[in-house]
Amino acid sequence: MKRLVFILFVSLFLLQIKAQIGSYSKRHTLKLSAYSIPEYTLGYSLDYEYNIFNFRLIKLYIEASVGQYFQLVRYNEYCCTHTVANCLAFSTVVNSLYGKKSHYLELSTGSGYYFADNTYNGSIKSWLPIINVGYRYQNPEGKGLILRTFIGTQGIGVSVGKKFGK
Repeated sequence: MKRLVFILFVSLFLLQIKAQIGSYSKRHTLKLSAYSIPEYTLGYSLDYEYNIFNFRLIKLYIEASVGQYFQLVRYNEYCCTHTVANCLAFSTVVNSLYGKKSHYLELSTGSGYYFADNTYNGSIKSWLPIINVGYRYQNPEGKGLILRTFIGTQGIGVSVGKKFGK
């Protein structure tokens, strides 16, 4: 009996998710983001988001991005001279939006792979966590631009984007 109730509950939950997604036409998003940690990094990225599901107050997106950032790097530990390292960044993030109508609190978590080409230290490769908190303005029907500001492990940033597709 418990299994039957559990299976029924999961089935209804999945049907609700499918109904919520089916009524939402614009599921794809392209964004251009710029971020900075003052006096440390400056970067930009092209982000692709896919809407997984929508509830009344919660929306969930999966995001993949590719970008470039410029980082100040010490020549060695004893010298204060800095140089600029050119870095590539690839990241995957889960974005959850909380709010109504067009105004949302955005919580993002994920990981990023960073590849720095530093002429003094050689190549540097690393995985780093991404945790951001921000504000997002987007039309619930998917029309118009998406504007986003955030702060977190990537620094302080802004994004501009557009929803498209079915």
